[in-house]
Amino acid sequence: LHQGVDHPGIPVGTMGFDEVYVRVGDFGLYQKRVLLFLSLLCIPSGLYALFAVFGDTDPQSWTCNRSAGVAAQEVVSEEQKCELWKSGDCQPEYQAERNSTVTEWNLVCGDRWKKGLPVSALFVGVGVGSWASGLLSDRIGRRVVTLWSSLLGALAALSTALSWNLLSYTATRFIQGAVAAGVLPVPFVLMGELARPSARETCGNILQAMFAVGMVMLCCLALIIKNWRTLAIACSLPGLILTPILWRLVYRVSVRQSQTLLILMTGA
Repeated sequence: LHQGVDHPGIPVGTMGFDEVYVRVGDFGLYQKRVLLFLSLLCIPSGLYALFAVFGDTDPQSWTCNRSAGVAAQEVVSEEQKCELWKSGDCQPEYQAERNSTVTEWNLVCGDRWKKGLPVSALFVGVGVGSWASGLLSDRIGRRVVTLWSSLLGALAALSTALSWNLLSYTATRFIQGAVAAGVLPVPFVLMGELARPSARETCGNILQAMFAVGMVMLCCLALIIKNWRTLAIACSLPGLILTPILWRLVYRVSVRQSQTLLILMTGA
């Protein structure tokens, strides 16, 4: 810290950042409030990550609805159904308890491998977004990146419900992963900077546990909502509702605490 400033009990020029927090309040109301708000913002990540479990699920079975003029024959095996579907002599008819991208875009037979493209795109986006959010958080601030990641992630989740084909759905999932990637790692670092050393592990565990809370919420929503588009809209709502409410609360820094830190660190 600033040389020549006398701090009782601490040698001049040797006070580090952690020591400053101990003196001004190492884990007070402000840190607890920020932890609560960041925890709420982390919940939607679990909804986004495992959406494919329900949104891209396979039907229990499907039958071949033969076109008019096709000779009636018993179609039992998967190979027979696929041959008829490939030749254009039938349309798949699904026995499924929920509507999914597989049943809507007929991702069966030779196209079955395509159902993995959206979730792969999501995690490629997460990789790109994690790298980018780390760079941005060092330049423009961790609160800003966290809040924008939360808001854009929710908007991207909403946009998946508007997808008109597999390609557009895959693209929106990539964007969703890229823009929402900063919601978990950036708050983790932010709380590490705000909390005292002994509390950092607990804060990190709480933030990561919110991912599991999001997964539980997704399972509860999927029990009620059977259409994948409606489920995508429902998954976007927590982020769309929470982010504007918490925007100012998370971004606002306690003036008194900031002034105290400035005095201790600069000697002003």
